[in-house]
Amino acid sequence: MRAPFISAGLCAVALATAVAGTARGQPEAHGLTLEATLRQTLAQNPDTRVQQRQVEVNRGLVLQAQGAFDPVLSASATRDREYRPLRIDEQSALDAAGITTVHEQLTDMTSYRVGVDRTLKSGIALGSVFSVSSAADRLLWLQSVPRQTVGRLAFTLRVPLLRNAGRDVAGAVLDAAEARLAAAQAELLSANAKAILSAALAYWDYAAKARRVDIIRTSEARVTALVEETRKLIAADQIPAAELNLVLANLAEKRSARIATEQSYVESRLALARVLGLESAQAARLARPVDDFPGVSPAARRVSDRLEALRRFALAMRADIEAARYTEQAARYGVAAARQNLKPQLDLDFSLAYSGLVQGSGPGNFNSAFNSAQTGPSALATIGLQWPWENAAARGVFTAQSAFFDTSSIRLRDLEAEVGSNVPVLAEALRRSAEQLEQGAESVRRYAVTLDNEQTKRRLGTATLIDVINVEDRLSNALLAYVQLRQGYANAIARLRYEIGAIVRREGEGYVVRPEDFMDARFDEEQP
Repeated sequence: MRAPFISAGLCAVALATAVAGTARGQPEAHGLTLEATLRQTLAQNPDTRVQQRQVEVNRGLVLQAQGAFDPVLSASATRDREYRPLRIDEQSALDAAGITTVHEQLTDMTSYRVGVDRTLKSGIALGSVFSVSSAADRLLWLQSVPRQTVGRLAFTLRVPLLRNAGRDVAGAVLDAAEARLAAAQAELLSANAKAILSAALAYWDYAAKARRVDIIRTSEARVTALVEETRKLIAADQIPAAELNLVLANLAEKRSARIATEQSYVESRLALARVLGLESAQAARLARPVDDFPGVSPAARRVSDRLEALRRFALAMRADIEAARYTEQAARYGVAAARQNLKPQLDLDFSLAYSGLVQGSGPGNFNSAFNSAQTGPSALATIGLQWPWENAAARGVFTAQSAFFDTSSIRLRDLEAEVGSNVPVLAEALRRSAEQLEQGAESVRRYAVTLDNEQTKRRLGTATLIDVINVEDRLSNALLAYVQLRQGYANAIARLRYEIGAIVRREGEGYVVRPEDFMDARFDEEQP
């Protein structure tokens, strides 16, 4: 009977000596490592995949906003043949000239136009257009007036003086779209951080449930051996038969606990599979966790000494705070533009034009049409005013943009305050978790020694069977509690790293997570 209880003591000290595997990408069949779990999470977590599409949505909105400043090429070609009945005076004039076969006027016109327009981010609009118009009139031709072809080159400039004037107004939509894109990218990093935290917590829960199953099964095996020994002692008339009921009741209790623990293990496996984005068939084949919990580090006791540095680091590095700042910036652009657009529309327009004329040539002779008999420049200046008396539309936009900015600012300040207050709480939780873990290990060690002592006392007749069972139950409970404490310590490391924004890092277009960060309670590298 002594050997099983000695092995229990050794198990209590070691608790699970699984070695991290070398899984890459998909978890390998021989065991699931924390590294494979984190990598799978980055690749397949549904929340991060949704946020990736949101980034693409915002990238498309940026392109859409940039389109307002793209040069626009326009071109057209027109052919018009128009017949008009002659008036009596026109018909009489033709008859007097001896022309009696013409009873209608035919005008044949062909025109081509090509232009380029562009709005600058300052709000100024530039334009240029080159056109050729060629017209032939039957009545004029009868009077020896040939086809008239006119070429014209014009340049236009529109300068807004009040509404839509200036870079801050004309470029506000683009600036806001770019800020929202940056916010979406930060939200993607935040989504990855949340997914990684969920994966780490789910992995440690999965590992803890696996170890709890081992402990319960070992405890059940010890009680099964105790039942067999008790039966032998009863058969040898060394103890009364009534003692068997006690150990059988204890065995039934252990079996019930083992069934419940195995069910809990299955549920934790499915929970981890959901975080990893696995289908139900894949979840059933998810390998057993092989990485052990992190060991207690002396640095965990000192983490509270760096609270101010960690708080500053968190405010600088948290991706959700970064996203909130970009969202506030986007709202600020909208407010500035809306305030400027409360003013009336006052635009100054300039145009310069050069014209040329060629007679008797068709519309395809562009060079002659512009360079022959060229005149110019013709100049035109116009100032136009539009002033809505109520200005309800502009005031409505300003009210909405101001409210959106206020909302964004409130959310940002609230998030900064929340993170700033959470950091010391989680740092203290990590320190206390390390202390609890040390006490839990001491509890297991002493219960293991006590169980050996009770076994010896029972052989000497100074302890009863119920004394042994009670101590064995306490050892099992201490082992289970120790596993829970180790899980809590690992969770405390992960939660603090998440809170300060050090759980996942962005590198270029990708994201990097280091499994060793989840095994180490040192935060000396995290400098604001």
